[in-house]
Amino acid sequence: MDVDLLRKQLETEYLHLQKVVEDFDSRTLLIKGWSVTFSLAQIVAGFTSASPSLFLIAALTATLFWALETSWKGFQYAYHGRIRDIEAYFSAESPPPIPAFQISARWFETFHAEVAGRYFEFARWPHVCLPHAVVVVLGLGMYVVY
Repeated sequence: MDVDLLRKQLETEYLHLQKVVEDFDSRTLLIKGWSVTFSLAQIVAGFTSASPSLFLIAALTATLFWALETSWKGFQYAYHGRIRDIEAYFSAESPPPIPAFQISARWFETFHAEVAGRYFEFARWPHVCLPHAVVVVLGLGMYVVY
């Protein structure tokens, strides 16, 4: 294969992958927004209606959004295997050729080798657990106290 063509194809693939990863981040902000809006609305409703069960609902919904975001982070992380491959290709002085357009194959390989089984590790990352964990603790605490 022509080296210049391969470089161009890998460059195109790399830029696409960077866009995919950035799109995951924007969707993550949407998930966080839904979580905060719905869960905190439940906490306010629990105060105004004097219904402590709404505090539990707030904690439960925040937990579900936290679980969703954790899964989402794992899906995003699986793209980094291919990104690393392409970066290694471009950083080598005389790189061996690698096949272009291997996003899907490498995603599944990375997911099974590096992501699967790390769900609870991802869930503890501060940029994943916040603000969900705060709302869970707040909801449960308010249920116990109220």
